[in-house]
Formats: sequence, C-alpha cells, structure tokens
Amino acid sequence: MGGTRSSVLTHLAKDFWEFCLSNGLMVVAEHLPGLHNSLADWSSRYITDSSDWRLDTAAFLALSSRWGSPSIDLFASRLNHQLPRFFSWRPDPLAEAVDAFLQSWEGALMPYHPVTSVTLSRWVKWILGLAGIDTNIFTAHSVRGASATSMSIAGARLEDVLKLADWSRPSTFREFYFRPQSHAFMSVLS
Repeated sequence: MGGTRSSVLTHLAKDFWEFCLSNGLMVVAEHLPGLHNSLADWSSRYITDSSDWRLDTAAFLALSSRWGSPSIDLFASRLNHQLPRFFSWRPDPLAEAVDAFLQSWEGALMPYHPVTSVTLSRWVKWILGLAGIDTNIFTAHSVRGASATSMSIAGARLEDVLKLADWSRPSTFREFYFRPQSHAFMSVLS
C-alpha cells in the first residue's frame, strides 16, 4: 500500500473511503497503461522545466568555429546536450557525470584566458546581434527583456511570453522590459 505526506490528500482519501462504505460501494484499483490513458499520463511524463534550455544551435556552431569545439557539454541534459559527452545537473542515464562543478575539467577545451565580466558581456551582446536583436537598445544585461520583446513583436501570445520569462503580471513586462523599436507594436500588449 502506498501513502502520502499530504494531509489534504489523506483527508480526501478517508472521506472517499467512508462515502464508499456508507453507500455499499466497492472500489477496485486497476492499472491502465499510459498508451490508453494518454491525457492523464502526459502530466507525469512531460514536465516543463524553465531551467532546461540550450544555446541556439546556430549560435553554438558560430561560437565553436570562432573559439574551437568544446570536448564536453558541462551543463546539459539528455534533452538539450549539443555534444556527445555531457555532464548533467541532476542524475541522467546518458550523462557522463552529475554536477559539472564537482567534476574535473582537465583536458576540456577552455577559453585561452579567464573569462571576465567584460568579455562575457561582449559575447552575450554578440549573440544578441546574431539573433537579430538591436544591441543599441538591448545590452548584455537585458537578455530576458530583449527575448520577450522580440517574441511579442513576432506575434507570440502574451501568456506565452510571460510564462517563458517567468513573470506573473503583464504590467511587469510592459513597464520594465518591453522596448519596441517603435510605438507601432504597442497593440501587442493591448
């Protein structure tokens, strides 16, 4: 027999059990394969993880051609890795190891010099430019706002933009992050 630590679910199960007993009902649990129960099964198999993303493939290839192809993807999963060898941030059957910070990076291709905040900022700005984002309006510190603005201008639904950027209120996006190149796009937020 299984159980739960949730007092709410425990009380619901107890109420259900008492209802069945008082009405002479018998409940039998039966396994229903996911193939025949796809709607209910979907929720347990397809989890949205906002931290599970990867660099655009074209940008990754451009960076690799400029600085050399890395030998291992240090922060990846079986769903987003771009190299055959990868470390994941949680257990993954296809990962070489878990938690890149606990692994030796010896022999892995690294930039020639330590990366400074100025260098990282320049790289991010370069990537924004590759993505077609106006780097005169957006800086390396405004990746989320730039991405969300680009999505809105491209016609994405506001609900999708808010969900991907992890904002709960449209006013947050509208007041602090939305920077269209002209006011012609204000209808997106109406």
